[in-house]
This record gives sequence, structure tokens and C-alpha cells, in this order.
Amino acid sequence: MIINTQNSFVILALSLFFITISIGGCRDAPSPQPPQVQPTATPKPVSEVEQPPEQPTMTVPPPTAQSTKTSTPTPTETPTPIPTETPTSEPTPTETPTRVPAVIPFPDNPSELGDTLIRPADGMVMVYVPGGIFEMGSLADTEQFDPHTVTLDAFWIDQTEVTNAQFAAFLNDQGNQKEGGVTWLEVEQMENAQIELWGSGFQPESGKADHPVIEISWYGADAYCQWVGGWLPTEAEWEYAARGPEEYIYPWGNDAPTCERAQFGGCGDYSVPVGSLSDEGTSWCGAKDMAGNVWEWAADWYGEYPSESQVNPTGPETGERKMSRGGSFLSAPDSLHTAYRLSHNTIGRQPVIGFRCTGSVLY
Repeated sequence: MIINTQNSFVILALSLFFITISIGGCRDAPSPQPPQVQPTATPKPVSEVEQPPEQPTMTVPPPTAQSTKTSTPTPTETPTPIPTETPTSEPTPTETPTRVPAVIPFPDNPSELGDTLIRPADGMVMVYVPGGIFEMGSLADTEQFDPHTVTLDAFWIDQTEVTNAQFAAFLNDQGNQKEGGVTWLEVEQMENAQIELWGSGFQPESGKADHPVIEISWYGADAYCQWVGGWLPTEAEWEYAARGPEEYIYPWGNDAPTCERAQFGGCGDYSVPVGSLSDEGTSWCGAKDMAGNVWEWAADWYGEYPSESQVNPTGPETGERKMSRGGSFLSAPDSLHTAYRLSHNTIGRQPVIGFRCTGSVLY
């Protein structure tokens, strides 16, 4: 079959024309497009979430005395509150200062039995004990405590036990210091101690000023006696002042104790004011309350008595326990014997132990 060339060209041209129009129409009339969805950010972990761009900021350091003038308040002299007069806990004991003993003005002239003097440091009345010889430890018709002969020089001894008022004044001057690992006075057991903290000082409990001081260690008693210019009595001094050259069983003689003469078991549950009992209980040299009321610390370490005679004995050089004498308001009558001995731990502070002091112009 023969194709007409001219007609073929015409047909070809028309085909190209229509194709071109179709293509152009496609370009000019946009075909429907699917709605454009704005891309949503895929949730990111917290650590990856985009934060707003950080604006450059200055890092402000914490306020200091140099970097700020307003944030730190200026210290002001706020008045220290005045302590109210209520019992408080015991202050921390301070370092022991040097104790300067007072001077006891002993008479220049020879003294005799019955003489007294007033000790300036605490107002205590002291009675004179003439020197002499006695059988220490010997008790007629009672248990024997290694009797041996003792010779003593003259000395002075407190007429009564040291009181709460006197010891409180000592603490206010010296503080409640520590010796042997404990304070001189036990003030924590308020139901027993009769001296309390009041404000910044010490004072006796109401109604107890003239009662014998208790709850004190041996060191506290010894420190007080040094402070007033004396010392704790040796066992020999205490026993001689109590029984005398007549070697009495009790300070007043050999008659049995009564509640008028001594405060002991059965007479009351507590101590009584010093020197308040009948003069019938006074010893030969004028010392009071040497039987009952409270036990009294002595200077000596505990030890067996020697069998040989002694002159001004002071007891063993060392030991573990110190002696006490006289019995207390809880004691049985036998404990009131003038030769009766009882030993205690030096740091033992008990509601039945007090003390008195001695002194001498010879020392």
C-alpha cells in the first residue's frame, strides 16, 4: 500500500500540535494536589526537646560579702538576753585555776580548851583541840578496831559541818571544777543535791542553806578546806576531837544515842540544820554533830592501822578509797561510835556524806 507522503506530513503536524496543547494545559492547570500537611515534629526524648534558644545571660554568683551590699544583713549588736533566774543545766566545768588558800588568824597566845575563832573565808566557827595522847581505835565494850596509841599536836576543827550556803559561795568563787573525772558537786541529781544553779551562779535550795552540804566528792571537800586555809581532818584528828582523852564511845560520853543528841536512823529521813540539836550531843572540845546527820570525809586513804604507836599520823601514802567518819541520819547506833570507820570511792558523791575542816598554827 502506497502512503501519500504529503498527507503523512500533515497528519504528523496535527498530531504534534495537539500533543503540545495537551502538555501546555497540564502545566497551566495544576492538577489537584493532596493537602499539604505541615510536618509535625516527632516527639523527642526530654533530653532532646528543643528549648528556646538561650539568650546570652550573665551568671550571677551566690551573694557574698564582696559581690552584694544588700542580700547579706549587716551584723548588729543585739543585746545578749539576761539569764532569767531559773535553774539551768550545769555549765561545762572549766580548767582548774590555782587556788590561793586563805589565812586563818590563829591566836598568838597559847590557846586552851573552850577557845573559839571565826574563820574569815566562810564565817565558820572553829574550836580549839589541845594536843594529847589517846588510844585510837579502842572502844570499851564494843568491837575493837586495832587499838594503838596516838599522840597529836594541838589543832582547830570546825564546830559544825560545812553548810550548803558556805559551799555555794565557794563554787561561785571557784566554779564547779572537775577532779578525778567528776565535778566537785553533783547537781544533776536535783532530788538529792541541795545546791542548785540559779542564773549564772549557785545557791542553796530554799530552806536548806544551813543544812550540811552533800553530794560532794572527796576532791570537792579537800578543795574547799584548802580554799579556806585548812585541810580535811585526818582520821586521828577527827577521832580525837570526837572522843577526847577519855576515849568516849560517843561524842557526848558512853550513854546510848537519842534523837536529841544525834540525827540518826529512826530520828528522821533527812539531815537537820547544823548545830541545831541539843548541846547534850556536843563533844568534849565543843564540836557539834560529830555523830549522825551526815558522814564526814577524812583525809586518809583506807588502810589497816599499824600496831605501833604513832605521832600525828596521816594514814597510808596511797590507796583507792578514802575514809569517812561519824554516821548519818540513816545510820544504826553502832555506826555512831567515835572509832567507827567507813571507806568510800573518792569520786563517790552521796546524799549522806559531808565534811568539816581543820587547821593549825603549826602548818
